[in-house]
Order: sequence, then structure tokens, then C-alpha cells
Amino acid sequence: MFKSQPGTELNIGYQVTRAILPQLTQASVTVRLNEPGSEYIDRLNQLDLTIARNFRSGRVVIRPELAMFNALNAAPVLTQTTIYGPNLGQITSILNARLLRLGMTVRF
Repeated sequence: MFKSQPGTELNIGYQVTRAILPQLTQASVTVRLNEPGSEYIDRLNQLDLTIARNFRSGRVVIRPELAMFNALNAAPVLTQTTIYGPNLGQITSILNARLLRLGMTVRF
């Protein structure tokens, strides 16, 4: 299965606190710094492969399976820091690495 999803929109903000603006009635307010729809995280492309086969022996059906997730071993950014400061743009998560799964189903 091939999955392709557009990246999520980046909402870059600046956190204003009472230390910066004493007149605030709340503890803090986040002000958006970029235009809506102007910046996005990279597109997510993921290829998952599964190989399986049924073997029949009388009334018993055995189905071994080998599945590979993220077969291309892509590592697109999923989330990153969006609050203005020294960590702005720091990657907080990426797509999980290639993963193999072995399985077997037995029906009787």
C-alpha cells in the first residue's frame, strides 16, 4: 500500500506573557507570525508491502505473512517546534524507520 499525505500546516507563533506585557488578563497569549496556508511540513510518502500465502492441509489453513512498513525507509518530518525562539524549527518527530513483521494465522 502506498500512502501519500500532504504535510501539516505550520502555525508559527510568538508567546506573549505577563512579563513582556503586564496588561494581559491571561497568563499568556500566542500571536501568529506567519500567514495562514503559507508554510507546510514536507509531504509524507510511505510504502508498505505485505507478502502472504495460504497453505491448506485438510481442514487447517495456515497463512504465513511477511510485512514491511516504510519499505523506502523515508524519514520525513512529522512535527517540529513552531513557537518563536531558539528552538524554532527544531524537529520533534519523524516517520518511524523501516520495520519488518513476521506473522502466521492458523484456522481450523
